[in-house]
Amino acid sequence: MSENAEKTITRLGPNFYQIPQAESWLASMERKGWRLSHAGRFLCSFKKTEPKSCRFRLEPRGKNPPGEEFIDGAAEAGWEYLGDWMETFTIWRSEAENAPEFQTDPVAQSYAFKQLYRNMWMNLIAGGVMTLVVAAIVIYTLLNRPLLAMLDSRENSILIAVLLCIWSDAEAFSNWRSIRKLTKQLKSGSSFCHEAKVKRSLRFPSYLAFLMLTVIFICLPFYSISRQNSFSADNYPGVLPLPRLAELEKNMIEQDEHFVVNGVDYANAAHISWSFIAPTQVTLSEQGEYLDEAWEKWEAEGSPIDKIPVTLKASYYKLRPGWLAGPMLSELCEKWSEDFGAEFSPLPAGDGTKAFFARKEEMQFLLLQRRNEIVAVRYAGLEELADRMDITLRKLDAAAKETL
Repeated sequence: MSENAEKTITRLGPNFYQIPQAESWLASMERKGWRLSHAGRFLCSFKKTEPKSCRFRLEPRGKNPPGEEFIDGAAEAGWEYLGDWMETFTIWRSEAENAPEFQTDPVAQSYAFKQLYRNMWMNLIAGGVMTLVVAAIVIYTLLNRPLLAMLDSRENSILIAVLLCIWSDAEAFSNWRSIRKLTKQLKSGSSFCHEAKVKRSLRFPSYLAFLMLTVIFICLPFYSISRQNSFSADNYPGVLPLPRLAELEKNMIEQDEHFVVNGVDYANAAHISWSFIAPTQVTLSEQGEYLDEAWEKWEAEGSPIDKIPVTLKASYYKLRPGWLAGPMLSELCEKWSEDFGAEFSPLPAGDGTKAFFARKEEMQFLLLQRRNEIVAVRYAGLEELADRMDITLRKLDAAAKETL
């Protein structure tokens, strides 16, 4: 076997539902000395051969591939069977100029295309319904609180999945229209021309965008998981950009019971995560108990509750782009107002910092925004969280200096 005969190349294939363009493209590759060896959904493989002038035909396949008798009969008539394309079309090649067409009656030929047209229509409906259901879920989430939803990388994956479904449905609709137009033409008794100019100007960027979205869809969950980490609060690497419970609560001791898994105390832990709009996310959860004198003070004020643990849950978000910080702050205010029935009021903070405070029974809430950074604190204890806002600001300054 010669070296040329062993050489193969792979090219982005044409839209096979555009039958005249696809047949003409395959013939043009043959004239350049590349014979089709395999036709896939997106890519076609060719092997090097002598340049030849030949014809290609795409015929609707039906449920089953052509039998041996049919293939042998077509070979006697001058047509070589090259295989199937996606179980939709059979691909035939002929070097004989006088090789007869598979169908000479356009009306009879339209019956095979009509069945293909119906199958494509059912698939289009099924794909469209699935896309609408997933899109409705995403739209509901985004219309409710889009930025908070985008903090979760799973929501980002679902959004990308919707874009992939929309792309697929749009291409399926375009292909369905092409086959419907061809079927109507044949049904009217007019045959179609098998030669046409190949239109591929938009095909490569369209498929490239689809490929990029697919890669992102597959890799995004793994990348997000790789960026997640958990530490005991005392073992957090670097400067924690959030206030610690011991810094806020004077009358507090640590709980005797801890939830340690793989060396991490999840009762007092810091969690790092990632998303598109907030590449840096830190969540801190801590809990403790009051000292005896603190309980006496609590009970002296007429509290009906015998004992409530000291708890703190704080989150830090560094958003990208920075202008998302303002809308994110508004969404957090709305969410916590609905979830906890808290009414937020602004606090003087200075230095371009926005601050909002709310109280609901024993729970206190503090929201801060400085440039593209947001801190959200939920605290249950005896101290006044609003009076200790300076602790949070100092922690932000310390964390910013560490990243310089």
